[in-house]
Amino acid sequence: MSSTVTYKIENEIAIVTMNNPPANQFSEALINDFISAFEHLHEEKLRVVVLTGTNQFFQAGVDISMLGNVETKEKGLEFCDVCQKITNLVATMPCPVIAMVNGVALGGGSELIAACDIRVASKDAKFGLPEVGWGVYPGAGGTKRIPALIGPGKAKMLMFSGKTLTADEALEIGLVDEVVEAGSLLDSTMTLATMIARQSPSAVRGVKMAIDKGLHVSLEEALAIERDGLGELVTTGDLLEGSAAFAERRKPVYEVK
Repeated sequence: MSSTVTYKIENEIAIVTMNNPPANQFSEALINDFISAFEHLHEEKLRVVVLTGTNQFFQAGVDISMLGNVETKEKGLEFCDVCQKITNLVATMPCPVIAMVNGVALGGGSELIAACDIRVASKDAKFGLPEVGWGVYPGAGGTKRIPALIGPGKAKMLMFSGKTLTADEALEIGLVDEVVEAGSLLDSTMTLATMIARQSPSAVRGVKMAIDKGLHVSLEEALAIERDGLGELVTTGDLLEGSAAFAERRKPVYEVK
């Protein structure tokens, strides 16, 4: 049986594709394949990860038929643990993860993009959090990550109402970072991924760490995280390589460490 999640790595950029027709919903197979793929990617030396879907769907949330088996509190907790594991595997990738949103991203799909570092969407993409209509609410980190992106008021509006947003509406409130025509989505995303990949991977990982950790602590603690991270960064040798390349008028050569 073919995997519902595949990835290819070229020039230390991984492209991860979810392919579970018709709507890329989180079935048992997609859940297991997704976790397996990202656990392997955590062990790879990568500069950027790009996450996308197939056809008109990025990821349309959980397969509703699975919710019928969640009949007790214990099963509810177990299911939530699995959902949070999926998004945590994305959020804790050491390198940047770009969501290349090719189409519909509902429920867990919108939670999944919130776990990514950058979100580039096709103009045809749709977003929404309709879980309350099913008698549940977002449980894959969405109640934390989405308010952090768009503010608590807008997050509550989306989660209370189940409203669906167009790509332009998602851009306006900050749920995505860039909207492009469908035909240029791949080129635009890979141009960005390549631009990031040219930089010092240690510095890029360091700034990701500093931002992610600094968002949830006081200014004093955030400054300490920034300072300690820069101290560690000096030990990688990338600063010396960058300085030497500048002095010698050449492009720096950085390795993923």
